[in-house]
Amino acid sequence: YSVGPAQFDLPSIKNDKVTPRVVVRYKPSSQASIYASFTQGYKAGVIDAGGSCQYPPTFVCNTVKPEKINAYEVGAKFDNRIISLEAAAFYYDYKNLQVSSYSGQGHANITNAASSEIYGLEGSARVNVSDALVLAGGASWTHARYKEFHDAPVYLPGAFGFQIPNGITLRNVPMQRTPEFTGNLSATYTTELARGELQLSSNIYYSSKLYFAPSGTQFPQRGYEVLSARAQWTNPSDTMTLGIWGNNLTNNRHLV
Repeated sequence: YSVGPAQFDLPSIKNDKVTPRVVVRYKPSSQASIYASFTQGYKAGVIDAGGSCQYPPTFVCNTVKPEKINAYEVGAKFDNRIISLEAAAFYYDYKNLQVSSYSGQGHANITNAASSEIYGLEGSARVNVSDALVLAGGASWTHARYKEFHDAPVYLPGAFGFQIPNGITLRNVPMQRTPEFTGNLSATYTTELARGELQLSSNIYYSSKLYFAPSGTQFPQRGYEVLSARAQWTNPSDTMTLGIWGNNLTNNRHLV
């Protein structure tokens, strides 16, 4: 399908933004620090030429507004070469978050979620139990919500597969692909073997329930865990390493 220059109706987009970042850090000792930060982020607006354009009789496309974020974070860190600890609290305030979705016609649309917010806590720890054994772990709790999402991409069965009707407004629903809780535990053991070095390690990762649909309300994945392990040997001259490893050793099926 060809169109002449006179048939194009493309809006103009101006993208200029100053994005400051401020960090204040205090060190009560050589092993510890406390910090607070404020950051503004920006993602340029676009013309949704790939999905929303209407061709005949004129070429008209939706304008996607710029995405903006105010990010606040406070945290603390400690490391004395035996124990390492980190903890943080964060709050992200989004305006016009850009969300991509697929329509029933097989193309992608980009829309703006009017307002969204994420806040939560995260932490990690590492302990050198001995010269041979190291234990580590981390966890994160995240509260991510579309506060108000106009014309949200909610999929409904239609004559040509899934359709996305206009006019649906979502309030206080989970954001896409954002589990509320994630965590991991790992252990690494190193010892001498045949004058070389043998290292055994294992890690387990857990994720709580999440939603794959862009609306954050459809296509759920239940909570799942993934267990992995590795064994490797390095020769005495440190010129060769032989290893064997396995991922998802419990054969846990989950969507990716």
